[in-house]
Amino acid sequence: MDLRTASDFTVPPPDKTAADFIASEASGGYGAYMESVEAAYLIGSKVVNEIATHWDKYAGHVPAAH
Repeated sequence: MDLRTASDFTVPPPDKTAADFIASEASGGYGAYMESVEAAYLIGSKVVNEIATHWDKYAGHVPAAH
């Protein structure tokens, strides 16, 4: 699963890591970073819980988008 939860985090400036770039865009430090982590958790955990709870349904194939 690939979740894009922050704008332009995949292409930070050459002198910054992706996390540093996200943090620099927030006025309060790591605010934008923490929001992106929370968004990834809220969505990702639903998918993981669905697969884990219904493993018999998904064991034989990769789930597809509906």
